[in-house]
Amino acid sequence: MNASICNKKKIFSVLVMITIFYVIFSKIDVDQFIAHFMNMDTRYLVIAFVLFFPQLILLGYRNMLLVRSDLNISFKESFELTLVGNSFNIFTPSKLGDLVKYYFLNRKYRFPRSSGFCAFALEKLLDVLSITLFSAIGFFFIATDIESYKIVMMFMGVVFFGALFVYIFPLERTKLFKSVISSVINKSRVCTGINGIFKYIDYFRGRPLFFIWICLVSVSVWFMNLLQMYVFFLAFNSTVPVEVVFTLVPIAMIIGMIPVTISGMGTRDAALIMLFSGYVGAALMAAVGMMMSFRYFFLAGLGAPYVKKYLEK
Repeated sequence: MNASICNKKKIFSVLVMITIFYVIFSKIDVDQFIAHFMNMDTRYLVIAFVLFFPQLILLGYRNMLLVRSDLNISFKESFELTLVGNSFNIFTPSKLGDLVKYYFLNRKYRFPRSSGFCAFALEKLLDVLSITLFSAIGFFFIATDIESYKIVMMFMGVVFFGALFVYIFPLERTKLFKSVISSVINKSRVCTGINGIFKYIDYFRGRPLFFIWICLVSVSVWFMNLLQMYVFFLAFNSTVPVEVVFTLVPIAMIIGMIPVTISGMGTRDAALIMLFSGYVGAALMAAVGMMMSFRYFFLAGLGAPYVKKYLEK
C-alpha cells in the first residue's frame, strides 16, 4: 500500500513537472531560448562548474558536523554520502534524497534513526534560513516598496525566531509537554524516537559555538551556490546586477522546495521567469532555469559510483 502511494506521488510529481514545462515552452520564444545556449560564454560556464567542488566540500563537512552528536565519521565518508544523497535527489521532491545519507549511516554504524531525522530537518532548516538571509539583505538594496521588504523580513523572522525558540527553550522538559506525549503516544518505539530527537537537540543546545559554526558553514554553502547562479547569468551574457540575483533566486529556490515536482524542476523555473520579468526576457530565464536543473543531473552523475559502493555494503 505504501509503495503504491509513493509511486502515485512520483507519477503526480512528474505529470505536474511536465505540465509546467509545457506551459513555459508554449509561452516563450523557443528559437531565442536555443540562441541563448548557442551564444553562451564558455569561460563563465567553466567557472560555474568549478564552483561545484567548494560547495560539495562544504556540504560534506557540514554533514560530518551534523552527525557528531552520535557518530564521528571521516570527512571522506561524509563527502561520499553527500554525493550519494545528491544522486537520490534527482528522483525525489524537495531534495528528500538527502535522507538516504542517514539510512546508510544507520545500516553501517547503527546511527539512530531519530538523529538521522533531526540531522535532515536541521539541514533543511539551515538551508531555508541561509537563503532567506541573502534574500532579506538583497531586498534592503533593491526593494522599490516597503511592503515587499516587510513580507520577506516577516517570513525570515518567523523561521528564525521559531528555530531559536526550539533551540533555547527546553520544551521536552516541561510537565505539559510530557503529559501530552504520554497521553497521546503509548508505543515504546515512538517514545524512544522522540527521546532521541530531544537528545539530539540537547547536544547542540549545550554547544552554542559549535552550532554557530555549523550555521556559518551553511551560509557559506549558499553563498557559493548563489555565486554559481550569478555566473550562469554571466554565461548567458546577462547584465542583471548581482544583488538582484542574490535577492530573487533564493525566493525561486524556496518555491522549488514545495514538494510537487521532482527536485523543484518546473516550479522553480516558472518562479524564475515571473520574478525576473522586470529585468530580462522569459527565454533567457528559462535557459538559466534549465542550467539550474542540469546541476541536479551533474551532481547525480558524480554520486552514481558511490551509490553502487554503498548499496553493495
